[in-house]
Amino acid sequence: MRASLVISYNPDIELLRENLSHLRTVIERIIIVDNNSDNKLKLVELKETFSNVTILFLDKNEGIAKATNIGFSYLSLHTDWILLLDQDSILTKADIEELYSVKNKSELQKLAMVVPTYMERNIKSTSHHEDYRTNSSWKEVDFPIASGSLVSVKAWKSINGYDEYLFIDRVDDDFDIRLRNKGYSLIQAKNAVINHSIGKIITINLFGNMIKIYNHGSFRKYYQARNNVIFAKRYGKTRNAYSRNIILIFKTVLFEKNKIDKTKSIIRGIRDGIQYKK
Repeated sequence: MRASLVISYNPDIELLRENLSHLRTVIERIIIVDNNSDNKLKLVELKETFSNVTILFLDKNEGIAKATNIGFSYLSLHTDWILLLDQDSILTKADIEELYSVKNKSELQKLAMVVPTYMERNIKSTSHHEDYRTNSSWKEVDFPIASGSLVSVKAWKSINGYDEYLFIDRVDDDFDIRLRNKGYSLIQAKNAVINHSIGKIITINLFGNMIKIYNHGSFRKYYQARNNVIFAKRYGKTRNAYSRNIILIFKTVLFEKNKIDKTKSIIRGIRDGIQYKK
């Protein structure tokens, strides 16, 4: 049976409706795990129009990792592969079919994940069709984002799922690297594209270079900064973590609103990351 998991938190109902409308044409069982959204009643109303959708409402915002593990635990009783989506990510019927087709055709012995090519909705750019081997429908990738990924339940179980301590940022990176350390392969389908949005993204032309500004809130900035440091402590490349956080402060101070609160959150995140012990 084909099954999909959607994680929601204060979703744009119309975008979620579009998401589900595509899913229900090719997916038999759809689970939404909701992280205590303010618009629960609208979610309930939306569910009434989709017969194959079930919503699991959490009592508080448990973060993306725990919500995902809850959904996987539920769906793992019914299927061996789960299509994971954010609330505002759009995969068409053709894209979904392509993910399953590539999964079925892959000759890899330890395949953990098949992902589409990422396209940012707000800037209309994509790396689609780049760097694929001649006549191949897929390529191996190191750090695909979670949304749009078709994930093996067996692989998920083998590394004890997503790390709930990380809460939100770098959760997918951590999951990816633990899978690869276990000998699993992660592949990207050549002919599937996901329409997705990260934050309220804008682009700034800075001395001829296009800079992405994500405009996340203070709450998110904290986890970005903290988890950059934690990720470096776990896997090395400390210099990369601190350069990420310097860039995070730089972009916040120069280009975003509420810069004082956001910068304080970043500094608090860096401090807590430094105090983290493996």
